[in-house]
Amino acid sequence: MMVVDDSDQELLDLVDASDQVVGTILRGQATTPGGLPKDRYIRAANCFIMNAKQQLWIPRRTTHKKIAPGGLDYSAGGHVTSGQSYEEAMRQELVEEVNLHLDPKQLIEIGLETPFNTPPYIYFAKIFLYLSDEAPDYNPDDFTGFEWLSVEELQQKLRNGVSAKDSLLAATESVSAYLRQHEGDKQRDK
Repeated sequence: MMVVDDSDQELLDLVDASDQVVGTILRGQATTPGGLPKDRYIRAANCFIMNAKQQLWIPRRTTHKKIAPGGLDYSAGGHVTSGQSYEEAMRQELVEEVNLHLDPKQLIEIGLETPFNTPPYIYFAKIFLYLSDEAPDYNPDDFTGFEWLSVEELQQKLRNGVSAKDSLLAATESVSAYLRQHEGDKQRDK
């Protein structure tokens, strides 16, 4: 029996090197090797859930996923569909993947991956952080399990070749930068 993936029919904005919309493309076409026109990219939004111990909630993807089947993932993430903002896409993915209905103010933007700082990469992807000590009620169609990991523990796993989304290691640098800045803010407040 063949599984039909309707997500391939999602319409995504096609953007230029300045992250400006220049057209649209079907997700299935965009994520096929060689499917994007030269010097064109698509958008994604990704989020890490972090607890008070500064551990990240890291799920494992189901094995039927096209990208990184069975691999480690962001706490939630996905493509930005045509006409959506990064924030709207992130809030939608949090609902769909981990059943979290958040106020936009609860999301902290901590970084932007680009095709130029994370090659080879076809995305402009905003990285968000959500602070919570509770493990979310994840969608079993997306994830099979999870673990709470420090940034260093996650980086070590990824450097040791644990299966994961390609951009996950680079995105941990945004978390590290946020933590360094936050620690600096605490020191100044003393």
